[in-house]
This record gives sequence, structure tokens and C-alpha cells, in this order.
Amino acid sequence: MIVINNYFSGVLKRGIPIYTEELVLQMKKDSMQVCELTCPKVLYPLPAFIHNFLFIFYEQILTPLIGLILKS
Repeated sequence: MIVINNYFSGVLKRGIPIYTEELVLQMKKDSMQVCELTCPKVLYPLPAFIHNFLFIFYEQILTPLIGLILKS
């Protein structure tokens, strides 16, 4: 299982989220199990500085934690 942090998917319509979505799609086509972590839809309207903080939380805490849980 591969855990990918794509927090800004749905929040931003350009840049890294698009590349990450393509990566996930190709990995799934190659029969890899992928868990993609994205921003919850209810948080989309929040200001950018809060999204930046939440991105760091996802990247530094949530993604590794989920990776450890799925590994065991």
C-alpha cells in the first residue's frame, strides 16, 4: 500500500495536485494499491493560510501515521 499526500486536490485547480492525481491514476492502472489523502470538502472554503497549516499537519503527522497503520 502506497500512501500519497495530495492535500491540495480540490483546493487548487493547478500545479502539484494535477500532477499527483495523474501519478495516482497511473499507479492504479499498474495494479498498485494507493491511498490518497486529500483535503476534506468541508474545508475547501477556508483561507489559504489555514490550508498551508493543514498541509503541513497532513504531510508531517497524518500521512506517516496512516502509513504506519496500513503497514501493520
